[in-house]
Amino acid sequence: MILDEPLGVFDPRQQLGILRLLKERAKAGTALLLSVHQMSDAEKLANRLLLLCDGQALACGTLDELRTLAALPGASLEAVFLGLLEQQRRSSHAAT
Repeated sequence: MILDEPLGVFDPRQQLGILRLLKERAKAGTALLLSVHQMSDAEKLANRLLLLCDGQALACGTLDELRTLAALPGASLEAVFLGLLEQQRRSSHAAT
């Protein structure tokens, strides 16, 4: 099942129902591919994440794997994403 912003247009009560439905589908064996922009939504739903920046893959893995990659144990996905962007920026500056 491929969904683009599945929580983007619902109020909080409706979001709970959608979350419950998506989790039930995943438990039943349905593969879900979701495109989301709100990091908190991704944290609620995903067991593996592909982080994109300017259309390019920044990192891929579980939240814990991404936290390790960013050297930010226990951080939110948003903090991890920003940390990885900063690492990439420093790396590209060091290469020039």
